[in-house]
Amino acid sequence: MYNINNSILTFTNKHIGRCYLKGNHCPISGVPVDSNCIRLTALLIFACTLLYIVTLYPAIILFILIDFFIRAAKIGTSPLASISKFILSLFKIARQNVDAAPKLFASRIGLLCCIIILLSHLINSHTIIYIFSFTLLICAFLESFFNYCVGCKIYSLINYLKGYLAG
Repeated sequence: MYNINNSILTFTNKHIGRCYLKGNHCPISGVPVDSNCIRLTALLIFACTLLYIVTLYPAIILFILIDFFIRAAKIGTSPLASISKFILSLFKIARQNVDAAPKLFASRIGLLCCIIILLSHLINSHTIIYIFSFTLLICAFLESFFNYCVGCKIYSLINYLKGYLAG
C-alpha cells in the first residue's frame, strides 16, 4: 500500500512494516531511546576515537569496543551512555525520543569497526587502522554535531531492499 503525504512516500509491507522512504524511521521497533543521549555519547566516542588516532594506544579502542558491545548486546547501560545521561540530567536537557532499532543497528556497525581496528592493531596494519578509525570518527562526528546517523541510513536502506526484494 502506497501513500504520498506531505512529500513523504510511505508504504506498508508485511515483511518490514511501515517505512518512510524520505524520513528517518524504517522500520520502527516501538522502543524509544533519547536522541540527546545518543548524540552526547557519539561526541564522547568522537573524542575517544580522536585520542586513539593521535596516540594509537590500544586500550582506548578496547574501551570503545566494550562500550559498543554493551549497547549492541543490550546488556545494560554502557559507560559512555551513563556519562551522557548524567550530563543531560545535570543540565536538565529534555528527552527527545527516537526509535531504538536503527540506533541499535548503528551501534553494531560501530562494534564491528572497533573489532576490525583492534585486530588491525594486533597485526600492525596501520592503513586499516586509519581507514576504520577515520570512518568511526566521521560517523560519530555526523551523529553528534548534525544528528545524522550513517548506520541508521544503512539500516533503512537494507530494510527497504529486503522489502522490495521480498515482493
